[in-house]
Amino acid sequence: MGKANVVTDALIRKIFDSLRALDARISVKKDGTLNAQLKLKPTFLDRVKELQKLDEKCLKIMEQVGRNEVKDFKIRVDGCLYYKGRLCMPDDDELKRDILRSRSDPSHVITPEEIEIQPDLTYEEEPVRILAKEIEELRSKRIPFVKMLWQNHKVEEATCEREKDMK
Repeated sequence: MGKANVVTDALIRKIFDSLRALDARISVKKDGTLNAQLKLKPTFLDRVKELQKLDEKCLKIMEQVGRNEVKDFKIRVDGCLYYKGRLCMPDDDELKRDILRSRSDPSHVITPEEIEIQPDLTYEEEPVRILAKEIEELRSKRIPFVKMLWQNHKVEEATCEREKDMK
């Protein structure tokens, strides 16, 4: 197998791993093209944001925030209403039940952190720590890789990166 094939295989594996982490349905068509289908679920914050728009109290406060009439409330970049840095919960019984149910499952716990979003709607991913090291041995060279944990991501979402790119 040539060097180009090894690199191509490594890139394809990385793409498949990334798509698997997104819970994508992957299929290969007869002409060899890759088809990835993503099913998006609303996040907890998306759900809260939509319910805030339907809640009379939240709507009233959001209007006051827009007119700078209240000081402790803010609408952050995620579009949600916060009071003194804490997410405002709309008055919705189903949401309250889900929150109480999820208390026993720490994977549902979120800590709202502000992520600085650039004008082109991108943001910087910050590496947190190296979880593992591995050396890929090719015919004529060795390529050191690291499994990198990123800020705002779970361990399952760690990616494999070239070690020299992480320094």
